[in-house]
Amino acid sequence: MVFYFINDDFNLVIACFAIFISLSVSMRSYAIENDKMFKDLFESYNKKYDDRFNDELNEINDAIQIEADSYKYKLVVDYLNFCSEQYLWYKKNRIPKDVWLCWKSGMQFHFNKKSIKKIIEQEKVQKDSYYGLFEYLEL
Repeated sequence: MVFYFINDDFNLVIACFAIFISLSVSMRSYAIENDKMFKDLFESYNKKYDDRFNDELNEINDAIQIEADSYKYKLVVDYLNFCSEQYLWYKKNRIPKDVWLCWKSGMQFHFNKKSIKKIIEQEKVQKDSYYGLFEYLEL
């Protein structure tokens, strides 16, 4: 009879140990997948910014008048979409806060240009298209 209780306890200990190992492996796998997703997002966003936006946004200054159907207008709208996508992933906890704060600082640098502010004012009407970015940044 003592053997029966010891045997049951031993099976319980083994089962608990197996559950612990399974949960530990699952949590590590989840963390690795999150890290991979962040790395992919980070590399993708930085490359896209460098290739598509960096030089051209830096050329836009307060004195530039941007016509509604111009290339520069479309560039700024594309940049707003790009920023809102970054914000969406930040809200989903896929972008770490320290990275987001750096990106946000860069966004605000460009968003404070008078010519870009005018476009933002026009685009605010479609705020749902930007995942709440304008409200978050209080634009």
